[in-house]
Amino acid sequence: EAAREALATAATEAAEAKKACETRQKQLEEMSRELQDKRTKSRRHAQETDNAHDRKLKAEAELRSLKREKAALEKSLAARGHTDPFESPQEPDQAERAVAKMVEDVRIAQLE
Repeated sequence: EAAREALATAATEAAEAKKACETRQKQLEEMSRELQDKRTKSRRHAQETDNAHDRKLKAEAELRSLKREKAALEKSLAARGHTDPFESPQEPDQAERAVAKMVEDVRIAQLE
């Protein structure tokens, strides 16, 4: 009789332990899914950060290029006797052609 009771108690304890293990396993699986989701989000955020940084570098490079272009245009106008880039040139056709040619040269250089 005592052996049966001990066996029944052991079976009950084993069933409870099994249920507890299953519950822990489900918790571990959920935690694993959450961790995987966080890793995925982290990778996506890192990629977005890299892309934003690349866009920033490109914008800065374009700004430098535009500043160089502006300086070249101002130098070209100064060489023609125009110290103020906003004053009306004495030879509008020639100045306009020079600016148009420089803009076209910049476009071609950017495409290459």
